[in-house]
Amino acid sequence: MSQAHNGSNTFNGDDWVEGFPILQNIDSVARDILTESSKIDIKPPGTIIFSEGQPCQFFLLVLKGTSRVHVKSVDGNEIILYRIKGGEACGLTISSLLAGSPCQANALAETETVVVSVPRENFKRALSTCDQFSRLVFSSLDQNVNQIVSLVGDTIFRRLDKRLAQRLLVMHDGDGFIHATHDDIATELGSAREVISRQLKQFEKQGYIRLFRGRIHVVNGSGLKRMI
Repeated sequence: MSQAHNGSNTFNGDDWVEGFPILQNIDSVARDILTESSKIDIKPPGTIIFSEGQPCQFFLLVLKGTSRVHVKSVDGNEIILYRIKGGEACGLTISSLLAGSPCQANALAETETVVVSVPRENFKRALSTCDQFSRLVFSSLDQNVNQIVSLVGDTIFRRLDKRLAQRLLVMHDGDGFIHATHDDIATELGSAREVISRQLKQFEKQGYIRLFRGRIHVVNGSGLKRMI
């Protein structure tokens, strides 16, 4: 059983189960299987949690914080497949463990993230003996697959200007400001920085936004909404 400490927060091998409502009433045998060798780590922002191509040895759950799962193209462009937030599990580690294949993507902590790693053998034992754990596993896999399918559909079938307009509306704060670089937005949309910069300049010419270094001000949200 492992422990992680961070200021006033303490997480141990039993506590983490309580972070997942579907597991709170599991029997003691299943709980022991999941917690006896589980590892809990606190990952600072920017920490790599797993990398594409490395052996997948653990089932990954996020107890607190947010991490992103992404892939990179040969020219260095990055596309975010999905995010894992507190109380959620990583679908790609599930598929890798079931298939015995390496990790198919990368995972990075976006905020300080508390992650739980359940070893492969414990994962398989719990999957075959605990209905609640099975529901958690397959609902997580279904959720992440749906997110990836939606991403593929948007990327292929929706014009970039519409996707960008929608993203800007989601990202801005109450004052209409977006504190993100063109690189950040390109990563969100799975595009190249140069392409995003050109489209942002076009939006500025149309009077929808104003561009500043490191931030964007949405000045005509209604105009952006009409584009979607």
